[in-house]
Amino acid sequence: MKKTFTLIFTIIGLNALLAQSDKETKLLDKLSNEACAEINKTEFSKKDNVSETEMKLGMALLPALTNHSQEIKDVWGLNIANQDDSRKVGEKLGAYMVFRCDKFKKLALQLAGNDEFVKDLPDKSQSSGTAMNEVKGMLDKIEGTDVNSIFVKTDEGETIKLLWLEKCEGSDLLENFLASGKSNHYKIRYQVMSIFQPKTKTYQTVKVITGIVEA
Repeated sequence: MKKTFTLIFTIIGLNALLAQSDKETKLLDKLSNEACAEINKTEFSKKDNVSETEMKLGMALLPALTNHSQEIKDVWGLNIANQDDSRKVGEKLGAYMVFRCDKFKKLALQLAGNDEFVKDLPDKSQSSGTAMNEVKGMLDKIEGTDVNSIFVKTDEGETIKLLWLEKCEGSDLLENFLASGKSNHYKIRYQVMSIFQPKTKTYQTVKVITGIVEA
């Protein structure tokens, strides 16, 4: 099972944002929701080694794949009983879940070697949480085509770059800034993520906005 699911835990890429057909999106939503629910019920700890974490994740994902094996075959022509096909499904689902399941993202980053997320994992006696960062400042500019980059001038005078990947709390404030160019003072929450770069075959650390409110 470890070989079958290895890429699920290391694929963290922007391909999750690429356009999907309606059938693919519906299927990925089903798989992601069910798998995330199982992951949230599973106990993980920083005392777990890589093999233990991979095994737990694999066991949490397996029911969703099994429950929808026929639909997976109908939509993608893939048979999860086949190791190569199962790996391909894992790539699709893993990349999709990174942006939709906080606990999965945290564990995937742990397995990718992100120490900031490793240190935030609970002991086995504790419940899991989600690491958040926060900054206050003014919006400077938003630029991009497929993916928007938000530039924020912080209260400390530093300009930082955040990615705006999906709808979040306060998205309307970002949309208003795009339309008017007028910025108020904001409190912005973000998460640090590692995104796989196919050209360099390395992970790039980025800051992804998760919420914005006036402050």
